[in-house]
Amino acid sequence: MSDAGLSLLLAEREIARLLLGCARAIDQRDVRRVRSCFRDGARVDQGDFAGDADALVEWLERGWLDADRSWHQPGAPRIDVDVAAGQAEAETLCIAVHALPRDAAGISRQRLDGLRWLDRLDQRDGDWRIVERRAVVDWTQTLERG
Repeated sequence: MSDAGLSLLLAEREIARLLLGCARAIDQRDVRRVRSCFRDGARVDQGDFAGDADALVEWLERGWLDADRSWHQPGAPRIDVDVAAGQAEAETLCIAVHALPRDAAGISRQRLDGLRWLDRLDQRDGDWRIVERRAVVDWTQTLERG
């Protein structure tokens, strides 16, 4: 394998680990790890939230009060990398499950979301981080849970 091919493979692997690790950090409610996935000044648009990475962490913490737990199951990201420029774009399909607390009638529900994370990333000092994220929710379904 050429040096260029190896560099591309390593960049794709590092980016995939970052994106999958971000989903895991959200589910583990680890704000430090979530924040570390984003550059300072990164922009995030989740539909019902838009702001920078610091505001995203605050929004997630508030949202965690509304769910007993969450589980994001991302698929393999499609990653396009320009190694020489230190720039990349990624699309990650994901199924998210949010276990919601019981309502006043004692009924608990879970919300299922089919979504896509559309990310722009850059590499600085050997580190890949997200500089822009747009989450597109393609479908949502809410079910009663036993």
